[in-house]
Amino acid sequence: MEPGSIIRKKYEIISEVGRGGMGVVYRARHILWNEERAIKVLAAESPVGQQGLKSLLAEAQVMRQLQHPNIVRVEDADYTEDDQLFVVMEYVEGESLRQRLRKARVLAPEFALKIAAQTCSALSAAHQKGIIHRDIKPQNLLLARTADGRQTLKVIDFGIAKVREEAGLGFTGMMTGTTGFFVGTPEYASPEQAQGVRGSELDGRTDLYSLGLVLYEMMTGGLPFAADTPVAVLVQRIQARPAPLDESRPDLHFSPDVSNLVMTALERERENRFPSAEEMQRAIGAVLASHWDERARPAEAARLVAVPAQREHLASEGAEREQRETAHEEQAVRQEDTPKIAGDQERESLVRKDVSVIQPLLGRPISAPKLVVARVLSNRITATVLILVVAYLLFAGCSFFLLHHRGMQLDHDIHAEVLTDPDAIWSRWADVSKGNAQSLALFAARRSVKKRLVAAADRVIEKYRNSETQPVHENDWKRASQYLARALEIDPNDETTRGELRLCEGQIDRIGGFSHHNAAMMNEAVQKFEEAEQALPHTPDPELGLAAVYVYGLKDADKAYAALQEAQRRGYKLGNREKSQLADGYRDRGDRLFWDSRDVRGLPQEKEQIQKAADDYRRALELYQGIIPYASANVDIVRVQASLSSIGVRLAELQRRLP
Repeated sequence: MEPGSIIRKKYEIISEVGRGGMGVVYRARHILWNEERAIKVLAAESPVGQQGLKSLLAEAQVMRQLQHPNIVRVEDADYTEDDQLFVVMEYVEGESLRQRLRKARVLAPEFALKIAAQTCSALSAAHQKGIIHRDIKPQNLLLARTADGRQTLKVIDFGIAKVREEAGLGFTGMMTGTTGFFVGTPEYASPEQAQGVRGSELDGRTDLYSLGLVLYEMMTGGLPFAADTPVAVLVQRIQARPAPLDESRPDLHFSPDVSNLVMTALERERENRFPSAEEMQRAIGAVLASHWDERARPAEAARLVAVPAQREHLASEGAEREQRETAHEEQAVRQEDTPKIAGDQERESLVRKDVSVIQPLLGRPISAPKLVVARVLSNRITATVLILVVAYLLFAGCSFFLLHHRGMQLDHDIHAEVLTDPDAIWSRWADVSKGNAQSLALFAARRSVKKRLVAAADRVIEKYRNSETQPVHENDWKRASQYLARALEIDPNDETTRGELRLCEGQIDRIGGFSHHNAAMMNEAVQKFEEAEQALPHTPDPELGLAAVYVYGLKDADKAYAALQEAQRRGYKLGNREKSQLADGYRDRGDRLFWDSRDVRGLPQEKEQIQKAADDYRRALELYQGIIPYASANVDIVRVQASLSSIGVRLAELQRRLP
């Protein structure tokens, strides 16, 4: 839909917000009320078909039932003028927790616990209605702002929720936009999900485990389980126990009750976790109250105020006696026969000036004979402070010089190619920096290390872009991704490096999705390629990845064609590989159209569908003929010609039978 389009004379499309495997989400305006809404449209060409239609309707029903301040509100559902299903939801201005973690990596424990408490509140409302989310992850938690400026959380995407009988929605079972794949996200799945426990046997504690993983990531900057493949992650989930927070990040000094709360949510046996979302929310509230309760601070302030008040009261009781002593001492001074010289007067003036500083600290007046003692005390304090300052400056200067020397030696070894392996360079950098990675003393070394890491990753990206005969394997992309992640540790504000990292992650998900037939991973690949597309506006690499996903994963030849057109616009000349991909996409769609035409055999619709298949076969044939002898082009030409021959025979039969 284009901006400015009107749906049902009620909603005006403003802009596209995002798209996925099931459809597109738009930002829209309610024309009568002049309020913004989010509209989710199931695209007519969506590959999920009728099941996607049922899933979107079921998701809308579920979210309509859950009227809760921490769950995105569903307001309406209808069909557009061209018969596309759409669902109207409240529009949430903000960012996802995943986007926040990409910026900050580690969040303050107080903030993380407040996010978890609001999530528990939303899950409690869902669980009470017999609805289990089953896909709690940072991407499905939105951080929004209320009208008064407070930050609040919204849970989204009940598209794969498990609906139990007590929900009373007229249906039970799971809802998912795709079938035949793992339900959920492997990195945030519970052990029972990893073991393949049937949806009917799951309960709300599976969501609490996923929330525990999100809490762990917010507080430590990473997940407790890491592996090369989603299957390996699930195996770890079943067999291993997560490392406690203080072992994972001893530098962050977590309190025992915070660590115990997270580890209780991450118990492998669900009987040992919190029994319900309400119980977990209460536990979080208790931890927040014990560490960050604002109500305790006025009481503490009152206690601190009481101390000087009491001191003033005690001082007033002895004030009269102190004044008598002072009067006697001053009289004795006046009776002295020896006159003061100018130096003595100046020294006494300085002493009295120092006393004006020290006296408030003691809480009572200082008599004249005690001025000399105060002066000595002041001199000693000043000397001690000066010694400490000089010692610190000497230590800091020596440390800076030594660090600079080691950094320059590393920079020299890189430029002289004494060090060439990226892993060896990173190991040496980690040894040199040791908590001083952003020090000015390491400026040259930091620049050289980052440049070599990015260059190593660029070689992998360029190999995929420019070579049609040498394949780039999954491990190559993983190494490139590791190099770019390390480069971002050195310079977190480099958006180009971040875009290249998303590109490599998308290629990893693309390969994993193909090999494991995992639609969720392929959709993740599309999302990462689109993020890379925004960060890298002048390179064709994200478009090449998108084309491969759309052809071999999501079976959408038109989107693959659009991606390759965009790659050409960015200066890329399509090679045999891209033409072969596009031909495979057209041939595959022709096969599906020809096969599905049997469902309307003998009807007028059969002829129309067969003609569409013939058009796709002709496009594929033209592309295959243009790339001979690349890959299996000759074999593919024979296959397509045979299919066109069969279509010709069938069209001739239909011509005789149908008027």
